[in-house]
Amino acid sequence: MTQHKHLVMNLEIKRERRKRVGDNRLRIKWVSLTMTSALEMGEKLMAMGFLGNSGDVDSMWDRTASCNRKVTRDVLGISRG
Repeated sequence: MTQHKHLVMNLEIKRERRKRVGDNRLRIKWVSLTMTSALEMGEKLMAMGFLGNSGDVDSMWDRTASCNRKVTRDVLGISRG
């Protein structure tokens, strides 16, 4: 007689997918990025000029990031879904 008994069972783990409920953020259409659109974005950024080095690093980063987002949205467009 053995001390241990074998246990046989089937285990099934279901992973539920999370839904993006209420996530209606506007997204940039990166799929439309081509060499032509990249050059156009570069020209627009150069036309805006350097934003200056006044202020602290965080404020400079915020200004640069918002400028990049604006130009990218203008050139590539936005998607709602």
